[in-house]
Amino acid sequence: NKDIFKHLKKVTPLLFNNPSGVAHTGAFYSPRDNYVKIPIDDRRKNSKWYAQAVVHHEFGHAIDFQTGLRNSSKIANLMGEARKMYTVKEFKEMYKKTFNLAVSSYGDKNKDSYEKYGAILDTIASLRPTVNMAQSHSDAYWNIKGNKEAEFIAHISENKFSGNDEFEKIMPTLYK
Repeated sequence: NKDIFKHLKKVTPLLFNNPSGVAHTGAFYSPRDNYVKIPIDDRRKNSKWYAQAVVHHEFGHAIDFQTGLRNSSKIANLMGEARKMYTVKEFKEMYKKTFNLAVSSYGDKNKDSYEKYGAILDTIASLRPTVNMAQSHSDAYWNIKGNKEAEFIAHISENKFSGNDEFEKIMPTLYK
């Protein structure tokens, strides 16, 4: 969904390989150099959904950095509301259920469900880092100011522009 690009404040190139001197693996947004890098690797080849969603995720990070979205009262309020939707116990139960679904779907040739479950785990961890049992990101990552908001925004972007039917099934109110 190319509508995501309307929210960028400046042209942000998409690279498929790291620039010279950059050793980072995987997909990422570089706020310092203003580019998104997404490798064409097996992970993206094995999940059509993820190949699309990662574009929306990483450009969601770009929009966040370019607009200061993570520091807005709108995001703070939305995350506050999301945290109130479920108790910590309910978040833990949803996390465990989702983790088990992810594990059981891992052997599937089409990895769409697996990737969708991973997005749910990451979203829950952004709201309740203490529930992050699978360590989608390290505890140290979640302790860095702004990272919880950044990941929440990136997963909102995925849901808005790529959709995630598994997320909608597990947390319909939050998805909406």
